[in-house]
Amino acid sequence: MFAIVGLGNPGEEYEKSRHNIGWIILRGIIEQYSLPSLSKSAKYAGQLSEGILHGTDIAILLPTTFMNNSGASVSKFVREHNAQESLIVAHDDVDIPFGEIKISYDRGAGGHNGVKSIIETLKTQKFIRIRIGVARKGFFGGIKRPRGDGLADFVLASFSKSEEKMFPDIVEKVDIALTHILKEGVAYAMQEGNQK
Repeated sequence: MFAIVGLGNPGEEYEKSRHNIGWIILRGIIEQYSLPSLSKSAKYAGQLSEGILHGTDIAILLPTTFMNNSGASVSKFVREHNAQESLIVAHDDVDIPFGEIKISYDRGAGGHNGVKSIIETLKTQKFIRIRIGVARKGFFGGIKRPRGDGLADFVLASFSKSEEKMFPDIVEKVDIALTHILKEGVAYAMQEGNQK
């Protein structure tokens, strides 16, 4: 079984924030494939949907512990389901332009507190990550990465209406990534998905 985790913060004020893109996109996957609705799991401190995706048993977990404590929820679920080797974490990334994704494996947290919490509680960084870009592009096409206090303000701010219209395209990209990971493995998924 694959454990697919989306990172985000609970609460209405964060619902459409950039930091919650992992939640937003995985909810889109659940809807697209008519997977069981997310239900509250007190045991794993999150919302959980279990079903079959692309012929594979999966569980989608959205921790509701707040971003900085995501590891508490994830580690409990992963250990009880022996899913450490098949953990996929979807999260926002300010080093990738909005609308683009990258697949990574065995990488450091890169300053992302949710990923850092998971690495610290699992005591390993050997898991798959689908990094979903939230950065704005500059005039010449490069990314505009916020610095210092501006970074927190940026990731906690809500998406614009025009950005929200791109969600279905991002759902499709993440779905393709998940298809490759579940069917052919992460090495193939990285080779196919990370090409420019």
